Amino acid sequence: MKTPILLLLLGFGALAATGCSPQSSLERTGAAGTRERAPRPMPTQLPAEVLAKLDVRFLDGEIVAVETLLGRRKVIVLNLWATWCGPCRREIPELTSLDREYQGKDVEIVGLSVEDAKSATEVVRMFGTQYSIRYRLGFASDELFDAFSGPGRQGVVPQTFIFGKAGDLILHLRGLHPDFREIVRETIEKALG
Repeated sequence: MKTPILLLLLGFGALAATGCSPQSSLERTGAAGTRERAPRPMPTQLPAEVLAKLDVRFLDGEIVAVETLLGRRKVIVLNLWATWCGPCRREIPELTSLDREYQGKDVEIVGLSVEDAKSATEVVRMFGTQYSIRYRLGFASDELFDAFSGPGRQGVVPQTFIFGKAGDLILHLRGLHPDFREIVRETIEKALG
C-alpha cells in the first residue's frame, strides 16, 4: 500500500519540479531545434529606500540589513529557495560549485530560504549539511520576498539575483533554467570585469 503512495508523491514531485519554468525565458528554440539566447532584459532596480528597510536573518542568528550586503565591492549572488522545492534542489549543486570556483575572489553567494525562520532553522541547517553548502544561508522574510519578486507577486522559487560590486542589480532569473550555471558564471565574470 505504501509503494503506490510513494510513486504518486514522486510523480507529483517531478511535476512540481517542472512547474518553475523549465525553459528559460532567455532562450528561444530555433527552427533546427537549437537553443538561441535572446537578449536579456534589464532587471528592475530596487529603490534604495526599500533596500534600507529589509533585513536578512542568517542561520547563525546574525541579522543584516540588505543594503549592507550590497555594494561592498563584491559581486553578490542572492538565491531565493526552499528545502521543499525540486528545482531549487537542482540548482544548489551548481551554486556550491560556483562557490568553490570563486572562493577567495570578490564574489559572495547567499542562499535565502523562503521558509519561516522560527520553524525551519534546523531543517535548513540539516539541508545545508546534506548538500555540502558552504555559502551563507539565511531566511527571506515575506516582505523581502515580495520586494525582490516584483510587482504582481510572481512568487516563484528558485529566483536568483546577481548584484555588481556597486550594488546594482545586473541579473534576475526567475524559475529553473537549463543553463543556470553558464548564465550565472557569465554574469559574474562580466561583473568582475
